[in-house]
Amino acid sequence: MDWMFPQDVLFTLTNGIEGQYYMLENGFPKAITTDEAKKTFYNNVDIAIIVNGKDYGSLEKNIEATTLAFPDYRELAKQSILNGLADGYIEPRFDRPIDAENKYNKTLVDKSQETVVKSILAKPEDFNKTFDSMTQEFLKLGGQAVIDERRAAYKEMKSK
Repeated sequence: MDWMFPQDVLFTLTNGIEGQYYMLENGFPKAITTDEAKKTFYNNVDIAIIVNGKDYGSLEKNIEATTLAFPDYRELAKQSILNGLADGYIEPRFDRPIDAENKYNKTLVDKSQETVVKSILAKPEDFNKTFDSMTQEFLKLGGQAVIDERRAAYKEMKSK
């Protein structure tokens, strides 16, 4: 994969050939949307697997390039990206399967969806009671077992 890393190669992989797949606009490539370009260059961001999208060399440039896709909402798009970067959450990855998740997953997904629906449909004065009741059911149906096993697995990984 080292061959993908040079900036000019990566740029070509993600944007194609100028005039055929993109035109420069404000210093950034803007995709040409002819049928031929769409047909032959539809998965360009998947080709350069080392960046998972497009990379223009810095976070600031990446954000600016992304906002160009939303010309009427550039500032809102920029703020959304910055908010996501600041307040995002990534689930921890465990070094082993969590057996309780495998055992209770279907039941817990169904209960989560039911909880969302019932919470939204609840009268405002009944929201807390509804949500708390549904949460207790979730925990009894295996949610607590998942929490406990994930906590233990996380502690084990951190102690290694």
